[in-house]
Amino acid sequence: MKRTTPALYVIIVIALLVSVCGCLEQHEANNTEHSAQAPTSGEPISAPVLTTGSSFSCINATPARTTSGVVTKVVDGDTIHVRIGDADYAVRYIGINAPEDAMKKEWLGSEATTRNKELVAGKNVTLVKDVRDTDRYGRLLRFVFVGDVLVNYELVREGYAQATPYSPDISCKQLFYDAQLLAQQEDRGLWSTGAAS
Repeated sequence: MKRTTPALYVIIVIALLVSVCGCLEQHEANNTEHSAQAPTSGEPISAPVLTTGSSFSCINATPARTTSGVVTKVVDGDTIHVRIGDADYAVRYIGINAPEDAMKKEWLGSEATTRNKELVAGKNVTLVKDVRDTDRYGRLLRFVFVGDVLVNYELVREGYAQATPYSPDISCKQLFYDAQLLAQQEDRGLWSTGAAS
């Protein structure tokens, strides 16, 4: 069996160092790119959603409580219009409250609306009822999913809405409070250092 020469060891070590340096440079370039694209406080987050792949045991998604449709309009950060069959329905997200952007302009209202559009505009959504069917304005009250992303949760988690339970539709109250706590801890959106008081 041949012995490996010291020169061969040197070549192997140099090759490994070059490879590691190349990886580090690529990693640094990626980090610089992400830093340049990082949103400033209050801007919509265009990164992948935070809740993809999560399951939500507080939601009773039986066939009787579930329907699907296509989003035709985003009104603001917590209200959309959905075409179900041949009819168009206003849908209010359960358990959250986003800053106003339609009737009056509140701080971060425009950004909340923009983020909601990024999440749902023109997309197929699954709507899940909790207890009540509609609110006093005739809007459907629903948990809204795009694939496996719970949009209600996502808006709170990113800091674009507050956890706001309205009885009796409170099955996910703790889930939304937990999402809000995470947003506060990470200084996101409404909870950012520059937030209006």
